[in-house]
Amino acid sequence: MAVVTSRNSAEAHSGTAPSHFPLRNTFDWCFSQPFVAESDFIPAARRVPQIEDSRPIFVDNKTDRALTYGQIRRDAHAVASGLLGLGLDPNAIHKLPPTPTCPGGPEITPVVLIQLPNGLPIAPILLGTFASGLTATLVSPALTSDEIAWILQNARPKVIITATATLKAMRGALEKQQDAAYFSTVPIYTVDAEDQYPLPSAKKSTNPGTRDWKDFLESPPRPRVRFADKDAPTRTAVILWSSGTSGRSKGVLLSHHALNFSTGSLWHDADFYNGQPQRWLGYVPFYHVFGLQNVMLQAVCSGSTVYTMQAFSLDGMLAAIPQRRITYLQMAPPIAVMLAKAPNVEPYARRDAHGRNAFSSVVAAVTGGAPLGHEVVVEVYKRCGFRIRLGYGLSETCSTSLQRGCSEAEMHAAAGDTGRPHWGVELKVVPVDGSAEICALDVEGEILVRAPSIMTSYLPIGFLSGAKPDMSVTVEAVTPDGWFRTGDVGALNAAGHLRITDRLKELIKVRAYQVAPAELEAVLCSSEAVADAGVIGVYDESEATEWPRAFVVPRDTAKLKDSEALEVLGQELRGYMEERTAKYKWLVGGVVFVEQIPKSPSGKILRRVMKDKGVHTIQFVAISILAIAPRYLLQLRFWRRARLQNANQLGSHLTSPMASPPSDTDTPHPGDHHTSAYSSLIQTPAAGTVIVPSPGPRKTLGILSFWNPAWNAWVSLFTGAAFAVGHHAFYSSLDGLPSGGHPQMLRYGTLLAFLSKFFPDVVGDFGVSAAGADDDCGMSSCTTSKNYSPSGGGKKGAKGNK
Repeated sequence: MAVVTSRNSAEAHSGTAPSHFPLRNTFDWCFSQPFVAESDFIPAARRVPQIEDSRPIFVDNKTDRALTYGQIRRDAHAVASGLLGLGLDPNAIHKLPPTPTCPGGPEITPVVLIQLPNGLPIAPILLGTFASGLTATLVSPALTSDEIAWILQNARPKVIITATATLKAMRGALEKQQDAAYFSTVPIYTVDAEDQYPLPSAKKSTNPGTRDWKDFLESPPRPRVRFADKDAPTRTAVILWSSGTSGRSKGVLLSHHALNFSTGSLWHDADFYNGQPQRWLGYVPFYHVFGLQNVMLQAVCSGSTVYTMQAFSLDGMLAAIPQRRITYLQMAPPIAVMLAKAPNVEPYARRDAHGRNAFSSVVAAVTGGAPLGHEVVVEVYKRCGFRIRLGYGLSETCSTSLQRGCSEAEMHAAAGDTGRPHWGVELKVVPVDGSAEICALDVEGEILVRAPSIMTSYLPIGFLSGAKPDMSVTVEAVTPDGWFRTGDVGALNAAGHLRITDRLKELIKVRAYQVAPAELEAVLCSSEAVADAGVIGVYDESEATEWPRAFVVPRDTAKLKDSEALEVLGQELRGYMEERTAKYKWLVGGVVFVEQIPKSPSGKILRRVMKDKGVHTIQFVAISILAIAPRYLLQLRFWRRARLQNANQLGSHLTSPMASPPSDTDTPHPGDHHTSAYSSLIQTPAAGTVIVPSPGPRKTLGILSFWNPAWNAWVSLFTGAAFAVGHHAFYSSLDGLPSGGHPQMLRYGTLLAFLSKFFPDVVGDFGVSAAGADDDCGMSSCTTSKNYSPSGGGKKGAKGNK
């Protein structure tokens, strides 16, 4: 393959278009044994032996039930017959206008919605849908009823196949549909969590109003409705749904030809294959393009054995690798981080006298879906003994590029890039301003992809309900000559290797500079004290700019319960970043300590979730100047119950700059003490957060004065209230959600409030950030300061270091 194909070798353009590729239905492609037959696009060294019908392709890792190559083919035929027996017509086509990637116009046949976790049934169901000539749409089992309702509204399925565990959400989504008459006629088939398929004695589920999917297997044989091979590039095989990190998910139309080409292109570059039987772990979701292409379809085409896991667990993976003698791992970046840093990996990584460990059968691994720092790759290699190769792809493009080689030298040579484009894939980099010229080598710009594996179109909203197709979203995404705009920023070097910097929409604009969150995350994760990290931009209205804010999972999670330790760690990380990054990349937005970074199933950091739910600033209320005189009154606290409106997450124990560590950790209350730390002072909080007392008994005042008489506290409080106008107090939470019954603490910050009135440039305006306990994305124990000054102290310091 020629590396640089443009006439000007200094331009950032890599890869070559394929000369030809067979056209056919994806079912026929998978069972044609394409990597066995003579083919000029598969090197001889990577051709696999003839696949026997008895060869196990999918094995349930928990029960050892196996699904063989021959049985998948037979049962897929049965599923196809069953779907056609429902009266679905694969010749009933919805045709879209021509697009640059599909000049003939994308075609959508009746849709079969499949919402299943990884397991044995999903392969014959999906391949059977392909064989029937119908269109499949794959839906995550983790979606809520609202999210499913959006997909139902746009996909308009004729059949629904879902798991019993997700049946409630599916029914809730159906109830939300305006077209109740239509959806009342859609049959629902279920797959039970304890389904014993493919055993002959497997029982059927008995959920009211549904049918068991194994009814399809009893369908009388029907002749297949075949479309002409020439229609493979226009016929939609599957509709995937984009992750929706920037809004509602979009339907991505992938043709039969796109799936086939991507599968062949992947195997063309499968330099990990050494001629031995392949054994893989199937925990990457099959409803995602990564699991669909790299695992499910790849296994059927190559005769590899996949040990399926319905849900990923680190302990389950660690036990399965030596037990199953796994040869190749496909993983999302969070799993790589676990392998690098989780303590329970250590017993498996320990080597015997012959230098072998539990990972010795693993030749290599691949990761994709999100950035992964080279430091993590090196740490996994040193610890476990195998190389993780970085790949790049999207739902809209399938797999695009991959690092090559499995050795340590090749690993270091590829540091920071995602390899060369796959066979038949072209990449180029253009300026982010949208101009047509190609960037020079090593110059960053937007990455564009062109290949037969590119989507034919996005699914226009309402099109399958009869609305006129709005092709504007597709037109914006694909250039007239067929290049897909990825929205990713990166560069190509002279060897044709791609380096990803970040997403265009995720770049942090600091003054006139652009800061890539992925770069800062890589630096943070290189610290021994950090297990995982995510970075977002927070807008500072007073400065009219964004500042980087880091969300950090400490490697020692016990520190999340120790406010003093977090304060020390926060300062250490600040210094760590300032030593390694330019000044405009410093974490002026603060550091937030959390238990988990919210990520999508593919491993992408959900920055929108962190922006929306990560941190909430609490408005100040008035306190007394006179209360600052005696030292004991600075420590006065009283308990009350309160509810914070406009705060989605609460529950962190926030330490004040006035008192560190807190002196109230012995106070009995339910739950753990989640802690937080200030990197330094934070700016005036945003207005609009309301504190409203909730009903319920108030707790008796707790007195922390030196003399400890209750009347002394009451008198001081009464006297101070008369002079309360215009001053400040700090609210912080000891633990849990106040609305759930945990106490809310009012801490007086009187001295600082008083000084801030007269010396605002010295003291600055103080605020408190609260974040929460266990929301839907696993974020909890969030703690931060908003804006610290690299030179220390309030707003002035921040301004002085622009």
